[in-house]
Amino acid sequence: MKKLLGLFIVSFYLSTLAIGIASAGDIKADIAGYWPLDGNVKDQISGREGKRVGGTNFVDGKKNKAVELDGTGYVQIDDFKLVTDNVTITGWINGWKTTDWTGIIASRGTSPAWVGFGPSDTLTYVWNNDSPNTYSWVGGAPIAKDKWCFIAIAIDPDKAISFTYTETDGPKSGENKLAHIEETIDKLKFGWDECCGADRHFKGIIDEVMIFKRALSVDELTKLATTGLAVNYEGKLAATWGEVKIK
Repeated sequence: MKKLLGLFIVSFYLSTLAIGIASAGDIKADIAGYWPLDGNVKDQISGREGKRVGGTNFVDGKKNKAVELDGTGYVQIDDFKLVTDNVTITGWINGWKTTDWTGIIASRGTSPAWVGFGPSDTLTYVWNNDSPNTYSWVGGAPIAKDKWCFIAIAIDPDKAISFTYTETDGPKSGENKLAHIEETIDKLKFGWDECCGADRHFKGIIDEVMIFKRALSVDELTKLATTGLAVNYEGKLAATWGEVKIK
């Protein structure tokens, strides 16, 4: 009887592990860009290197290293491009805005698409040809000041989700029920929105920026914020934030 029970436990464990690995593989397939910012600004998906501009430095981050911005500097990514109406943009931040409408992860290339500070310091976004129904939306999740805060905007054709997480306050989210058109995300800047006076700089630390080519759910975002992204690589069962180097 004990032997049968032992075999059942082992079988159950292996089945659970297999399910977890399969799920991780699905998530991995949805990553369009990943910048750990561990002493460089390389995209782990494409292998292409971005560049630091102005007052920037590498410091200890949420996971391994991260880039610190002095309120004038930013990270510039020229080689990324994603045309989509179904996307999730995420990252960890620790700092604060220098002015209203500060950009955290901004695209002002082919079309405007950015994630940043909105009304009442909630996490908002720009989409739909710079529609005020996006950047002026008041239902976004609150951004925590000067402590580690996971941020995410998930967009699909019917709605957008604003999501934040801190270890003290847990997950917060809001939903903008709005039709979203296809936009182009390119010429990325981390920590600066070059629009409208060019003073919309983030001052603080940015870490683990990721772009997924689909809208993640609140449950998926919560798991991503609390346990990281687990995937298989180089013969190991799983890794989490900063440990995974996707090829």
